[in-house]
Amino acid sequence: MERSGYKFLVAEDDLQVCDDIKNRMSVYPDWNCIGLFAGYDEAMNCILAHKPDLLFLDYSIRGGNTFDLLDVIANTPDYRPFIIYFTGYGSENTFISEEIVNRYRVNIFLNKPIQEKLTAHLAQYVQKATQWISTSQNEGVWITSIRKEKIRLIPKNILCISQSETNPRFKIIHLADGKQVEFRAGWHECEAIAAQHRIDYCFTNARYTLINKSFISKIQRPFVWLNDDQLKVEVTKERWKNLE
Repeated sequence: MERSGYKFLVAEDDLQVCDDIKNRMSVYPDWNCIGLFAGYDEAMNCILAHKPDLLFLDYSIRGGNTFDLLDVIANTPDYRPFIIYFTGYGSENTFISEEIVNRYRVNIFLNKPIQEKLTAHLAQYVQKATQWISTSQNEGVWITSIRKEKIRLIPKNILCISQSETNPRFKIIHLADGKQVEFRAGWHECEAIAAQHRIDYCFTNARYTLINKSFISKIQRPFVWLNDDQLKVEVTKERWKNLE
């Protein structure tokens, strides 16, 4: 599995507004819509499962309001999406806009109607979102090693993640500076790290070595070398399609 582009989600109980936002975003080919949701539960489940980079959130959606959703996002480790928040209530109930600005720190707050504002400023919002994501990638992720050490890693410096030869429940993160961190994780957790931090990754063999394709420096079947020959990884026949 590989990831390309950025992901966005819309949570708004008016599906016409959802469709309008999706159509407006279609002019940005790097941005992929992963869902339009009118209901709270569906939006929440998709956000937690896929951690989209950009969220368009209305205050009032079916099944509740999105303050609770913002609470969950704020307490989700290593997840800082760019949030465009809008509501028709802000002009009448100032607590909504004050809560959004002072407590949740959303990136963009809009009072409805939003169409003219999106027409005038969406390109600027998308540029800000892209810059926000790039900055977040450099902030690091905390990993707990098998020795119970808390270690902060910069995800873009991960060369690959391999399975321990002594215990398949342990994985080893190989970094560009030559360091290694062994930690307990399943492959779905390793994929989540790669996907969330926009690592262009793929699996290379039956032992489930996951590599950062941006570090490939040489290819000679059946091997690839990473980071100027720092690491040599075997690629099985059925996995070569991931590198083409």
